[in-house]
Formats: sequence, C-alpha cells, structure tokens
Amino acid sequence: ESRLKLGPASLTSRYWSEKIRPYLFKEVSLNSREDVTTFMPLVQLAASSPSSSLAVHITEIVLEHRLPTPPWIYLILNFLSQGLLPNLQHLSLRSSGNVSSVGGSKMVEVRSPYYEDLPRSLPVPPNLPLEEHTLESLNFRSFKNLFGAIESLRSSHILCTGLTWPESDTALPLGIPP
Repeated sequence: ESRLKLGPASLTSRYWSEKIRPYLFKEVSLNSREDVTTFMPLVQLAASSPSSSLAVHITEIVLEHRLPTPPWIYLILNFLSQGLLPNLQHLSLRSSGNVSSVGGSKMVEVRSPYYEDLPRSLPVPPNLPLEEHTLESLNFRSFKNLFGAIESLRSSHILCTGLTWPESDTALPLGIPP
C-alpha cells in the first residue's frame, strides 16, 4: 500500500525519484511470463545506463508460479545468472496448483513445474541464492518427479504442503538422502 502512495511522489522531481527509488524497487514480485519478459529488458536498460540506479536497489525477488501455466521460471533463472542485480540477496519461489472448485480435491498434475514440455537440451539453471522454495497443492505423476522438482532448484529452505503422487508409486526412498 505504501508503494502505491510513493509511486506518484517519485514522479514529481528527480530529487524525489532518487530518494524513493530504493523503497519502490527493493522487492520485486514476478507472477507470470509476461512479468518476466517486461522485467528483463528494464533491468538490462538500467544496467547499461550509468544514470540509472534501478538495478542496485533490487534486493529481493519473489516468484509466484501458479500452475497450470506454460513454464517461465527458467527464463528468470537464466537471466539472473548474468549478474545484473549486484545487490540481490533473497530469491524465493512459490509454485502452487489451482484446486478445482468442482469436486474440491482435483489438483494440477505435473511432471516438473519448471520444465514441463520444454526441450531437454536447456542449460542447467545456475546456482542462485534461492532461499525459499514452496510447493503447494500439486499432484505429481510420480514421487521421482516430485523429487526432481525439489532437486532441480537448490534451496536453503523447502516447504511442501498438499502434494500427492500415485499410491502405486514404488519409487519411494528408503531413507532421507544426505
């Protein structure tokens, strides 16, 4: 809410723009492929312009990935590997399925929420400072797919709620991996 009030104030003069910019761009939320494709050129332009300090003010990026949607997480992960955000300290990702109101418990079925239907020749995402990785209300095709989704993005904190996979899946681990 305070960001909505600060936005117009930042347009009044260059002085106020420079004072308010750190608060406006400290945290950036990206919720779709369109958000990412708008954000990337903006950061590239800011990084190439010595008078713009936009990129240095971004310290946190929150990715909200609502399924089912075509994959877009790989776009931002590969973009962030370019190092255009020197002060990025916190990157979090929340992937959630849309629970159907018809039947109440039908969940989105996925193989991988980040690479579904993408060519397998895509580069491995770089090691980024992903601090929080949340998976909610997803029905994986197998336990192996769930484990692959978790392992595909290294994170210091993982939260899984409402995840399912077929009961007949015998690929369950015998113990906790190291």
